[in-house]
Amino acid sequence: MAIFFTSGEKKKRAGIYQRYENVGTPPVAGANDGVVAAVVRSSWGVLGKVQQFESYEAVKEFFGPVGAEDTYSYLEDVFNGGAKLVHVVRMGQDGSKGELMIMDNEGMEAEPKNLIKVSTKYNSTRQFKVTIQDALGDPAKKELILYENNVVLEKIEFPAGSDHTNEVEEFLEIANQKSAYLDFEKVDGAEGTKLGCLSEAEIIGGANPVVTNEDYSKAFSLLEIFTWNALVLDTYEMQTQMLAYNYMKRIYKDGRMGFLVLGEPTTVPFETRISHAKSFNDYQVVYVGSGYVLSTDEKIDGVRAAARVAGMLAGFPSNQSLTHKVVNGAVDTIEKLTNYQYEQAIENGMVTFSVSSKGLVWVEAGITTLVTPTGEDDEGWKKIKRTKVRFELMQRVSDTVETLIGQINNDSDGRATVMQAVRGVLNAMVVETKILPGATIELDAGNPPVGDSAWFVIAADDIDALEKMYFTYRFRYAAID
Repeated sequence: MAIFFTSGEKKKRAGIYQRYENVGTPPVAGANDGVVAAVVRSSWGVLGKVQQFESYEAVKEFFGPVGAEDTYSYLEDVFNGGAKLVHVVRMGQDGSKGELMIMDNEGMEAEPKNLIKVSTKYNSTRQFKVTIQDALGDPAKKELILYENNVVLEKIEFPAGSDHTNEVEEFLEIANQKSAYLDFEKVDGAEGTKLGCLSEAEIIGGANPVVTNEDYSKAFSLLEIFTWNALVLDTYEMQTQMLAYNYMKRIYKDGRMGFLVLGEPTTVPFETRISHAKSFNDYQVVYVGSGYVLSTDEKIDGVRAAARVAGMLAGFPSNQSLTHKVVNGAVDTIEKLTNYQYEQAIENGMVTFSVSSKGLVWVEAGITTLVTPTGEDDEGWKKIKRTKVRFELMQRVSDTVETLIGQINNDSDGRATVMQAVRGVLNAMVVETKILPGATIELDAGNPPVGDSAWFVIAADDIDALEKMYFTYRFRYAAID
């Protein structure tokens, strides 16, 4: 009979001893790049719910080509930066939907009556107009055309009524199914079967929700269950920024790692912007205090510049630095800063934009607002790249070993399984040139395993980018005979 033995155990009697090992390890968790969380005051969308967009095309499809410019441009900046997924929360309370009544068309002998109530899908001030007319070239059909700022948003065809069909019922079924902007409801007691014509009739009475700091707090809470790299706001009001900052510090204690990217317009004095950035002194906060000009002459700064940087730092893998990353579409900076001002910005943790010798607009330095490291912090936390690598390492280790909790024994074999799984993460990040070779995991000698607990120490050196090059030129005058 074979007897089981544990790893390292030496038996006294001659005999057959056996043990088994789990040769498989949990799959190594990958990096969660390209995800941004955005909190917005918008004129369109569901209130108090997280909406997800995987591309700028999806944003355009939802908001339309004209309306909700407040959100439209803001999310465009995030995706242009490199984001692959954006969690969006529209905040606020109250507000109202815009409305319009469609009347019947039963003949001249009767007074037209309200037949269908048209309302916007969301509480909104968007300026919609509706036309109902005979379809061109097809007498058997009618069409509803929806306009916004003289742009056609959608055109919905439906069968024209006859002696044997109910035009209203046909319309309700088709329009409610196809319209992305409007809802249609038959008025109680209405008996008409045909719709009256409309010519660019305005939908009126809509109001956007009122937004308070409490609404921002509620929005932050909704985002807590999702994993993202950066959180951006649509405001530079200091009180709201502090709410977001406190939220980030709270969820960080729960293991949620990411950046808060804030922006401030260039109309604020330069020294004031620097002071605001420095005041955070935190590697979780990225403060954008500069702006750039697009080829269309549009100036981008403040929250929109922050949105672009958030998309960039989320979208680029952690083995790349944000320093001197080109801002696509930009042709110049809004303000011309001196070398001394750029140095002041870097020393005080403020992200700025500069122009290369070839005319490219890029991020001057990929830095956090950490100015004075304290406690366990070191200089590496000043860099977005190194901070992102450290966040990634901790998150990937956590995601990888999570499946082992409760599934292995707290003995030498079980702890060896944990360490092997972690080595898989370390090796992967070495190959990805995010950390240097030689990273290790060991049992914590100062805290021996006990009960259901075990302590480990992971040692890893993250790799900085080459950002400063020093050349020494040695010239010699050689006389020619």
